Amino acid sequence: MILSVNAYVSHFYFIKIINLHNFYFALRGSFAHNIKKEYGVFEMRGNPEVVDYLNMLIGGELAARDQYLIHSRMYEDWGLTKIFERIDHEMQEEAAHADSIIRRVLFLEGTPNMNRDDIETGEDVVSCLKADLKLEYHVRDKLAQGVKLCEEKGDYITRDMLRQQMSDTEEDHTYWLEKQIRLIELIGLQNYIQSQM
Repeated sequence: MILSVNAYVSHFYFIKIINLHNFYFALRGSFAHNIKKEYGVFEMRGNPEVVDYLNMLIGGELAARDQYLIHSRMYEDWGLTKIFERIDHEMQEEAAHADSIIRRVLFLEGTPNMNRDDIETGEDVVSCLKADLKLEYHVRDKLAQGVKLCEEKGDYITRDMLRQQMSDTEEDHTYWLEKQIRLIELIGLQNYIQSQM
């Protein structure tokens, strides 16, 4: 029994020594990491050009989120329940896009730039739809350029993320907005508004 207890105690101290050893190396690594960063010799994990471009994209996604937010609330105030629900959904998707890019910048050891691009607030249903479509065209073009840059720099994870966002923009947001504008031209504004109540 004494031998068993001694073996247990020895095992305990052995584990303790290993843990302290790992803690020492983790602490030393963290210290070296912080020293490098403090003295300007810290190398980020991601390509600086990609990180800068992602920061630019954040501004566009935040602008899209806020523009959809104000327009969705305007539709709700006008009693247009169906289009409110759709645009509110788009607002949430734009927020998710911004969140994904922010997380990617952090992973690449950059600092997210939270400065939002300017937004264009419509005054009626048609101007709101056209302003949103204009913004989506802008975002789509910027995403396409981002995909190309990531391809050139060999950052295929970021490239695939931007490709997915570009697909959402083209096949969902942009396509739906184009359909609404065509529908208004086809059936008239008053009929369209009645269909959205």
